[in-house]
Amino acid sequence: MDVIYRQQAKHKSLSMKGVNNADLTTSSQKHKCCVKIALLTEQLSVECALMYHYMVRAKNLFLWRQKMTEALQNQLKFLGIADGMKQVFRQTTLIDGTRYENAAEHSWHFALMAMTLLEHCVLDGVNIDRVIKMAIVHDLVEVFAGDTPANDIAANVDKDEREREAADKLFALLPDKQANEYRSLWEEFDAMKTPDSIYASAVDRFQSFYLIHKSGTGSAWVKFNATAERTRTRVLPVKSAIPSLWQWIEDAIDENIAKGLLVN
Repeated sequence: MDVIYRQQAKHKSLSMKGVNNADLTTSSQKHKCCVKIALLTEQLSVECALMYHYMVRAKNLFLWRQKMTEALQNQLKFLGIADGMKQVFRQTTLIDGTRYENAAEHSWHFALMAMTLLEHCVLDGVNIDRVIKMAIVHDLVEVFAGDTPANDIAANVDKDEREREAADKLFALLPDKQANEYRSLWEEFDAMKTPDSIYASAVDRFQSFYLIHKSGTGSAWVKFNATAERTRTRVLPVKSAIPSLWQWIEDAIDENIAKGLLVN
């Protein structure tokens, strides 16, 4: 009996051990499955959040592009029109006399002179960055208004009106903030009431004087019978802004009077 009892107990023990191991295995698998589901859920949540983020970003980018398209197109149109500066020819020739200078070349030379001669400027508080901006925009209106020679008295009668109309037309192409900046610089330059605009005007006028004198022909003076007094008055801002240049100008005027290129 003892033997039989012990065998039955051993068999029962082995059976229970198998059941427990099976239960443990099942429980472990369930746990692993739950962990996987949790990880997948978390991953899916992250992916959904990223997808939503990218969708919102794409929508905002689309709206931004839609909003910016018109402004950008107008800016490109403005730049295309500004290219016409290369076809606006002035009465001053290049120093070698081979052709007339165009308005774009004049603006570039003006900006370069402003940078180069700044150390000789005696005005306080001149901001060279603003002066260079003035150099770039000061004659932009000429793409519509054309160049008006300083010595052509008849052409200067309606110059202000023509250039205001041109400014209205040209700067209106730009976004408001940019249009206001460019127009303000243009108007400040013309008014000649700030250190920046006085220095800019002095350099602008000296640039023309310099080319006419250095060409040796004085063509822009001869064509309009320019007088020495009118020419001196025209470049007078140089005396205030860059006085060290004034004697050079006086000597050049005397030289051109002697050559018969300026009327005394």
